[in-house]
Amino acid sequence: MSIQFKHEVKYNDIIGFLEVHENMLKINTSSNNTEINFNDIKFAFLNQNNGNELIIGLNDNTTMSLYLLDSGITDYSYMLNYINSSVIEGNSQGEDTGSLSKTQSNEEISNINKNDLQMSMPASISINKNDLYNLHEESFIKKDLSTMKSNLKTDGEFSVYDNYISIDTQYYELNIPYNLLNDIELNDLVTKLYTLKLNNGSLIHITSKNTDVHILRQTYNFINDKLASNTTYNNKEVYPIQNNHLIQQQYPQQNMAPHIQQPYLQSNYQQATSYQIPHNQKSKLIVIILHIIFPGLGYAYMNRWGKFIITPIAMLVTAALRTFFENTLNYMLYTDPSASGIWLTEDIVSGLSILIILIWIYTLINSVYMVDKYNKGLPY
Repeated sequence: MSIQFKHEVKYNDIIGFLEVHENMLKINTSSNNTEINFNDIKFAFLNQNNGNELIIGLNDNTTMSLYLLDSGITDYSYMLNYINSSVIEGNSQGEDTGSLSKTQSNEEISNINKNDLQMSMPASISINKNDLYNLHEESFIKKDLSTMKSNLKTDGEFSVYDNYISIDTQYYELNIPYNLLNDIELNDLVTKLYTLKLNNGSLIHITSKNTDVHILRQTYNFINDKLASNTTYNNKEVYPIQNNHLIQQQYPQQNMAPHIQQPYLQSNYQQATSYQIPHNQKSKLIVIILHIIFPGLGYAYMNRWGKFIITPIAMLVTAALRTFFENTLNYMLYTDPSASGIWLTEDIVSGLSILIILIWIYTLINSVYMVDKYNKGLPY
């Protein structure tokens, strides 16, 4: 019985080895030798938000946590692929097949086998939290988001499968089949920023923490190939089954917010605001011209009347203070050119002059940035 993979692990705080054989897993430590057949396993999942924590879900709805200790190894996708493929194959031959029944056709089993993990990487994900409710069938909310900012940014795991993309964070899990994805952009290989554009106008910004340029380009090309292909698998049955067990273990029912206990409440979906790309796109050039004519006028163009009022008031108050200190400085120079406070007054006048310029520049940049967000259908 040959070993397919072998990694050093920590299990129950004791260091040992995980061996992946053709039909089983072996965990060998100084105090424990465990063998687990693939037909007793439901899934294997790597939680890189908690180190390299390998979570193995068993058919009795329990989980095992092992920490992979191999230094220098960042890609465990081949091992996870092998385990999960073997689990599917083993369960399809058993008496109790879980999500696969004896009556399922070879075509259905083939579709599930195509649901292989291609690549996975830690990333920083930015999404409008309302989009999670708009995608209520594809997302699972783990925590109460009512107190979070609209633009939710958090670290998580970005995984690419054969028939969908998975984003998993401490706040939510989102599985996006390719038929819901309109486009993907990779800004450049320096910022490592992917932008996913969904069919409903939603945008998801993913900044990879993987430094391997080859993986970044490979991920982009793979998703693009999927979008160019007419072959998509929009079957929720092939989504990973591990997460419900894992989430229930990590977030006990008594500590959950009401909408976490029933993650897809229709009321949440109906009350959520849908952010679509507007038809009446705004012009950056108009904002710049208006701001040059009168500071803050660009905010009026963007219907942000509060900022339109505050901007000129802030500049006038700053200018009035500058005039006051400048007059004071002139008086001091006239009455006593050697007065000790002259240098401080000069610095105040110079600082207020710079502040006026900074207010003008900031409000110009901010109003142009608002145009970008408005044209993408995001809150601004």
